[in-house]
Amino acid sequence: MSISSLVSPQVVSVTAGMSIQQAARWMKSRGVGCVAVVDGEQPLGLVTDRDIAIACGVDGVSPDGPVRTLARHPPVTVLESTPLPDAIAAMARAGVRRLMVTDGVGRIVGILSADDLIPLLGEELAALGETVRFPHSVPV
Repeated sequence: MSISSLVSPQVVSVTAGMSIQQAARWMKSRGVGCVAVVDGEQPLGLVTDRDIAIACGVDGVSPDGPVRTLARHPPVTVLESTPLPDAIAAMARAGVRRLMVTDGVGRIVGILSADDLIPLLGEELAALGETVRFPHSVPV
């Protein structure tokens, strides 16, 4: 199974030169917890509300500074055709909960978050539960 059916296609993006405070307001107005930071169509990275809170609230970064300074660069990306186990492995290797998903030419087509995988996990556990509850008889 590829990740294409699991990807959240609504990507909220901000320009690299936007201030951190403007990006935070943009996130709030759109009701999202992360934004893609872009330079034109070039993805620079993702910034989360947690990144902003830690940078400005703990590390003393000015909210007037450019949001690009908080974006992980290069961004952690996978192709939309990436098999699910490979995407999960990419998250684990990079230590992130969200991946930027791109098409064959590098344009962002969505974001895959660990939260997007929870319903799938629930379905898999339900199927496993049914198997345990109603095992097939196997001749010995």
